[in-house]
Amino acid sequence: MKYSILELLKNRTKSEISPAASAEETHLFSNFRATLLLFIFFFNFCVTVDENFEGRAKPISFSICFWNAEKLDSKKLIEWKNKKNYITELTKKCDSLSLTEIRVDNDNLSSELEDFLSKENLNYSCVDSILKLNEDGTIQNQTKYISCSNNNKVVEMKLIAYPDTKKEFLSPPSFFFLELTNGAKVSVLPFHTEPGNKNELIDFEKIVNFTYQKFSERKTFFGGDFYTDKKYQSDSFLKSLLYFQILKNLISEPSTFTGEKNDVIFTDNVSQLNCIGKVISLEQISIESGGQKEFEKISSHLPVVANCKIK
Repeated sequence: MKYSILELLKNRTKSEISPAASAEETHLFSNFRATLLLFIFFFNFCVTVDENFEGRAKPISFSICFWNAEKLDSKKLIEWKNKKNYITELTKKCDSLSLTEIRVDNDNLSSELEDFLSKENLNYSCVDSILKLNEDGTIQNQTKYISCSNNNKVVEMKLIAYPDTKKEFLSPPSFFFLELTNGAKVSVLPFHTEPGNKNELIDFEKIVNFTYQKFSERKTFFGGDFYTDKKYQSDSFLKSLLYFQILKNLISEPSTFTGEKNDVIFTDNVSQLNCIGKVISLEQISIESGGQKEFEKISSHLPVVANCKIK
């Protein structure tokens, strides 16, 4: 029988702490409870995943990609019209393609990209992440995300914003919920942070906790440019992050032309058994499109992909 995290924790109340407990003890207990929450979820998830899905649907091959396409804009799509180009060749390799660090002033880029792909005979739906607004109506996000899904394998795509109430992230992420043609439920969460930003990597644990509290029935893939290379973050710091310990990072190769390991795809230890992660090299998305010089007009990051069997 499957129990929710909240049910498992409902008897764990503040009464377990002595009224005379110090602020430090309360803080330590709070941290312990957050840690316990993740461990309980993964134990519960591993036990129940077969119970929920086994026998209900045949596995479907499904590729989840993330790419920092920071300089992609409408002008580039116009330039690529009727030409061999990177975005078309990459999309052919992805059933879900999430683009990170897109400028917020690219208002219509998702619809323009969808139309562009359609003219390349690719049946995809593309949507923007949800932008957060400040109290004065200005946009909180420094950048936004776009996610495109293969309509031949995805019957529905829904969008839900992460409730970043404390404005912890410069580019607050959104969940892209996908229902596959075999009935499987997948959640994709693209993420971008700035090089060397420790606070956002620490706060990302809250997103992981929120995900598995609210959407534990879904197979979730967190990915994007976390800037995890040793140039920006030490191994000891990354190993101190709970989700680095518990989740599986499917990407181990360098993801930039300068050999930096900045891009990741995280998922749980059950889902990762049926996935293979890799960096998509320039040769794999057609060097005929213009080579490294042309590619770097869009990004210094290579795309990353998790090729999975999902049921």
